[in-house]
Amino acid sequence: MRDQKGFTLIELLVVIVAQSAKTDQMSRGPIGP
Repeated sequence: MRDQKGFTLIELLVVIVAQSAKTDQMSRGPIGP
């Protein structure tokens, strides 16, 4: 089941999680060791 944009809800969730993880890593990267 795909919507008009060609993304499943699972794929959309994966993208959101990946973006969140990347942002979190970047935000704490310079501060950490």
